Amino acid sequence: EKNNFKIAIISYTYGTNGIVPKVPNIVNYLNKDVIKQDIEYINKTIKPDQIIAFLHWGAQYKNLPNTAQKDMFSYFKSLGVNIVIGSHPHVLQPMEWHKASKINPKESLVVYSLGNFVSHQRTFPRDGGAVFKLTLHKNQDNKISIKEAKYLLTWVYEPIVRGKKEYYVLPAANYIDTPDYFSNQKDYKKMMRFITHARKLLGDYNINITED
Repeated sequence: EKNNFKIAIISYTYGTNGIVPKVPNIVNYLNKDVIKQDIEYINKTIKPDQIIAFLHWGAQYKNLPNTAQKDMFSYFKSLGVNIVIGSHPHVLQPMEWHKASKINPKESLVVYSLGNFVSHQRTFPRDGGAVFKLTLHKNQDNKISIKEAKYLLTWVYEPIVRGKKEYYVLPAANYIDTPDYFSNQKDYKKMMRFITHARKLLGDYNINITED
């Protein structure tokens, strides 16, 4: 709760890489019956202005969402959860903001995959990701709507400093014009390759969400 907003965050995963959770650890799986029960409980007891779902889903290293992701997004929308932000594929996937219209009275937003944030995965295009920025608006009737949705591309820089590897998550666009920042120009070229790929992918497939 902050600034007259009450937001509930829920999170689920498709799996745990074969590792079985043991007490006291608890894992929320993408089980539709459990999800439905959770959302009903939240709406009854907490009565939030907005529920946002964070999902660990999708196929690794695929640039586009699969059918299971799309179906699960539709399921969340059917339960009244219209904002879903995903991860797991380790690469960027499209972001969609479907604004309210006569045909579609309820707006919705999905980020299928944010890619990698801090990671040692260096294989292109797994060497970067995005930070997602979402702004919500509450009107005089206490109705919530999406005011703004943008993204900032990030790239993981791994220079060797005094014999040890260091990790920097760079706001990629800020370093386009500073190739001298990189101790090895191969790293600068790799970052530019990621930026070019990300802008092409998201430029072609994003809906109403642009780079900040």
